[in-house]
Amino acid sequence: MLLEDGADTESRDKRGRTALSWAAANGREGAAKLLLNGGADLESRDKLCRSALSWAASGGHAGVVQLLIDSGADMESADEFGVTPLVSAAKDGHGAIMRLLLERGANVESRAAGGWASLSWATAKEHLPAVKMLLEYGADIKAKGRFGQAALTIASSKGYEDIVRLLLHNGACLEARDMYGRTALSWSAINGHTSFTKLLLEMGADMKMVCCDFAPTPLSLAFDEERTEVIELLLRNGADINSTDKYGRSLLSWAATKGETGASVDLADDYYQRAPISLAAEHGHESFIQLLLICGADVDSKDGIWGWTPLSWAATKGHEGAVRLLLESGASADSKSRLGQTALSRAAASGRDTIFELLLQVP
Repeated sequence: MLLEDGADTESRDKRGRTALSWAAANGREGAAKLLLNGGADLESRDKLCRSALSWAASGGHAGVVQLLIDSGADMESADEFGVTPLVSAAKDGHGAIMRLLLERGANVESRAAGGWASLSWATAKEHLPAVKMLLEYGADIKAKGRFGQAALTIASSKGYEDIVRLLLHNGACLEARDMYGRTALSWSAINGHTSFTKLLLEMGADMKMVCCDFAPTPLSLAFDEERTEVIELLLRNGADINSTDKYGRSLLSWAATKGETGASVDLADDYYQRAPISLAAEHGHESFIQLLLICGADVDSKDGIWGWTPLSWAATKGHEGAVRLLLESGASADSKSRLGQTALSRAAASGRDTIFELLLQVP
């Protein structure tokens, strides 16, 4: 009726949307057809640069999508974030719309602003049927986004076992790295996906692959995130607890920092060439200090740079409980560093008054 009375099909609201845009977004196929017959602009964009086809695809309205495609809509029209109708449909798992677009020639590798193609989005949203369809239409299984994440890496970080199996079956590289050097196993370890980590190990994932400067292996990454079950699984499968990174730090250093246990008790590593007991003392991990002492750690071991003892580290950092434990275990309060500093002088210099008073009472 309004069209017959000469209503303007291109009239826009404050969002820049036309009647066709709203009809498409709400799946009103009949209204969309009337508007098109009345001369509505098929490629009109709103303030987000979204077309009618974009709205119909994200809304899951297959009938409207078919109508718009048949009317000549641009299937590669991207919004301000680079999202095409296919990417939008893949994100939301709208399989029927994806097939319509793909059968009519939509680019399976079109990417959004973040560099993710449809396969990456379908994977991230755990839409297994969508992933299968995209692979059937030739999606590049090795394609990476801006941060170097391939579909396998994305699925691994989220623990999507079925999708990972599918991707590996279709040729995904198990040891592919992202821009941080992390593999599927690395991401699984970080996120604590125990059963999924076991699956990757069964498939031959490399536990020893160095992935980055600050946490070299999946085992170190698991320690850093305190993923206990994953740590135990990796160790049972032969992960080397005494391996070191490019800076000479062993996993034991990470364990001492976090208060975990295991490995060689007097292995001196890290930048200051400290034994694990000094690292534990610095962080005030009393239970770990006690365990190391039981295992034979030297209570007065000195680091290789300054010559500080565990007692000096604990005093400097203000860990009174650790100081008491070390003293009770026979630590020497008179041990001097290369600059002649003792635990007492370190406590004074650091403003640790309670510890200073405690050390003054040592015979």
